[in-house]
Amino acid sequence: MMIRSIFSAAILAVAATFASTHALAQETFTLKLAETWGPNFPIFGDTTKNFAKSVEEMSNGRLKIRIDSANKHKAPLGVFDMVKAGQYDMGHSASYYWKGKVPETLFFTSMPFGMNAIEQYAWFYHGGGMELMQEVYAPHNMLSFPRRQHWRSDGRLVPQRNQVAGRPSGPENAHSGLRRRSLC
Repeated sequence: MMIRSIFSAAILAVAATFASTHALAQETFTLKLAETWGPNFPIFGDTTKNFAKSVEEMSNGRLKIRIDSANKHKAPLGVFDMVKAGQYDMGHSASYYWKGKVPETLFFTSMPFGMNAIEQYAWFYHGGGMELMQEVYAPHNMLSFPRRQHWRSDGRLVPQRNQVAGRPSGPENAHSGLRRRSLC
């Protein structure tokens, strides 16, 4: 009789554990992501959609990411503040938008005449750049990760380019007085 009671208790414990594990496995979580770009902005908008899709696939549907584009949250340059305040769980933007709040973040994004993509990734992953970036964001209770650069079909990384608007490249003095923009 005592063996039967112990056996029954063990079966009940296993069943309870299985039931609670199964219930936890069915629970889903949704994280909110704010992005600076509009909902159909090429490349950057595609990046967040692909990220959300990958996360959902890797978690077997348990983790979902709701993307709010600039048209939804109405503060495209306020992504840093919204994530810091806890309105959003994560953001997709460029750190040069908050250079007035945290000027050190400029080194972790593309900027005119800065590092190209290959140099920047070498610094991030082999020169201490990632550790420095986390140190800069730590006082704000945030983590930052570099966005994935674009790879060519032959396996080479496409470098960042500085581009002069409206004129082809020429002698150095041909660009004086023109505004430059950085594309990555």
